[in-house]
Amino acid sequence: MKKMLLCLTLIFFCLTSVGCWDIHDISNRALITAIGIDKVEETSTSYTFTFEIIKPVNIIEELHETANIIETVEGTSLREAMEKLQIKVSRLNFLGYLQVILIGENAGRTSFKDISDMIFREPQIAPRIRLMFVQDGEARDILESKPKLAKYVAAELVAMTQLEYELSLVRTEPFYQFLNELRSNNGIGIVCRVLATENNKTILRDGGAVFNNWELMGWLSSEETQAANWLVGKADATVVGSLDKGIFTYRSDEKKLKIKPLMQGGGPRVQISLHTNGEILSKQGSNMDLTRPGNIKKLEKLFSDVIANQIRSAVQKSQAAGVDYLGIGTAVKGKNPKLYQSMEWEKAYPTIPIDVIVTTEIEDVGLLE
Repeated sequence: MKKMLLCLTLIFFCLTSVGCWDIHDISNRALITAIGIDKVEETSTSYTFTFEIIKPVNIIEELHETANIIETVEGTSLREAMEKLQIKVSRLNFLGYLQVILIGENAGRTSFKDISDMIFREPQIAPRIRLMFVQDGEARDILESKPKLAKYVAAELVAMTQLEYELSLVRTEPFYQFLNELRSNNGIGIVCRVLATENNKTILRDGGAVFNNWELMGWLSSEETQAANWLVGKADATVVGSLDKGIFTYRSDEKKLKIKPLMQGGGPRVQISLHTNGEILSKQGSNMDLTRPGNIKKLEKLFSDVIANQIRSAVQKSQAAGVDYLGIGTAVKGKNPKLYQSMEWEKAYPTIPIDVIVTTEIEDVGLLE
């Protein structure tokens, strides 16, 4: 009898339980995929928030049109902007699908510490979202442009960032990684730069944005970013050099970097040593026989010089700015903490001698040889 009552009780609870009572149907949510943040005025505490919301119907159906809705509101915080956005849309706002946050130049130069705080405190935002800064424009300009190969702007930008390990001409870090970099380096770091061409017809993810003291201080071109990435990046790099009236292309697929402080003669200096392994991708206008070891040595010397010059140019730009965004001081501190402290690195960095030594090894010359 007891077993019968127990079974009836279990059946009753199974039939009457509602299960997952707090789950919201995804079809009833406004899925926000990108947010653009711009400063209203330099002296104002308000921001312009631009939201990209996807239209699921246009994504599912093979229509030749974009699948996004762009809405713009003003607010002093992201939470306030979300509440104002909710008045304009008929579904519940949801940040769980957020992929990209774009920040306009004026906002980056004056308010990024406050902006990062409001992003960090939003529980629905994943820490691995992509963070990008817009040069010579506003974040709204990027979100209002028309994507080339994707249904909405966030998808286009995410597809670009997924090529990070194939491109050394750009700089990309997830939000939390960049935030940790700034926290551990007194607000110094490099992050992704994006541009919109004339009339916002094309989006370019190109180069990097340099930060000092939590504020955007300048930009790096794609060439300058490639030079910096020899020291701070993980991407493979493709470089071009000229020899004997020919043009050769080399791709580095492995590198070993060492940065160490030295005490010589007049005082401390830093030595940067880089060894790369890679292959020859192409040659043009040359009859050089790449099966001869002597010619390979010539090319290895050529590309060692090319890469060394790139690194020197990156170091010179960084020292001229007086900001060690290349992480040289971090390496020196790790090798010799006492020397680092005695030097007062931030003051010494612009003038400290830095030597660059690069060796290149060519492991493959291509199928045609």
